[in-house]
Amino acid sequence: MKNRISNYIKVFISIGLLAGLFYVMRGQYTTIFAELKKTNLALFAVALAIYAVNIALVTLRLKVLVKAEGIKMPFFRLLELNFIGFFFNNFMPSAIGGDIIKAYYTGNITGKKANSYMAVFMDRLTGLFSFAGMGLLALIIGWNAVTQVAVRRSVLVFVIFSAFIAFVVLNKAAADIITKILIRIRFKNIGEKLHKIYEMLHSYRSRRWVLAHTIALSIVSQASYFFVIQFLFNSLNQPLSIKVVFLIMPIICVVTLLPSLGGLGLREGAIVALFGPIVGREKSFGVSIILLALLFIISLIGGIIYLTSPQFRSVKIREEEGEFI
Repeated sequence: MKNRISNYIKVFISIGLLAGLFYVMRGQYTTIFAELKKTNLALFAVALAIYAVNIALVTLRLKVLVKAEGIKMPFFRLLELNFIGFFFNNFMPSAIGGDIIKAYYTGNITGKKANSYMAVFMDRLTGLFSFAGMGLLALIIGWNAVTQVAVRRSVLVFVIFSAFIAFVVLNKAAADIITKILIRIRFKNIGEKLHKIYEMLHSYRSRRWVLAHTIALSIVSQASYFFVIQFLFNSLNQPLSIKVVFLIMPIICVVTLLPSLGGLGLREGAIVALFGPIVGREKSFGVSIILLALLFIISLIGGIIYLTSPQFRSVKIREEEGEFI
């Protein structure tokens, strides 16, 4: 029940933000549609290809982590799971997110469920750490350019939260304190279970090469995503310096991590709000629309893989319990 309420809230936020954005832009529809008709399809195809490279880089990151957890998994199988996870994150507003999909099937195929969930969790965690670092750097460099107080605060809160999580997971003193607290929780062995999970997380303190490798891959993959945005602007005949894109996009990426349906609504609003003063709201809104089209194509690929692969299609989801059956 709680999961459903949470999902309804996310859908409500995304639809509400999109509706508000379309309302604000209501007087520019003619201009926007005229711009969209002129989209350079060749440049859009390049952006789509770069985004595919981005997914491959994210898959490499996951490959490093599953290997660190002692899991042997072919790269292309993980690539399939990343596409499927993308589909679930963007078009399946359910309790079963893309990360759980990836963790479940990895564990189901290899028989190492706990390690699979840990690998996927660390995959998300290292991605968040690199996002936080890039967002903070972008905010420091372009503090005067980002005039929206809410955006500044959102990024700063996210950076502080990420730093706190990194400290809790990797610091030995923090680990000693948390261990003492967890072992005292005896209700239904919850403390023991949480302690085991925490020990698996804290073990990455001694796996510095793994952390460095995955964070480096995160930075490269995020940079490739920023090039996608530049090509989308170019496809609307709007030249834009890559420096500007690298300054603004980390902030947009952090904003889209707030509760929503795969960043829907937040992403489009942030693009218009931050790129609008530079290139105009019409161009920015147009880019948000064709970016949404690109994400739809990528998600559609994941949906096709999910529906046409017997090992995936045979598993049903029980949302009420948040489990696979």
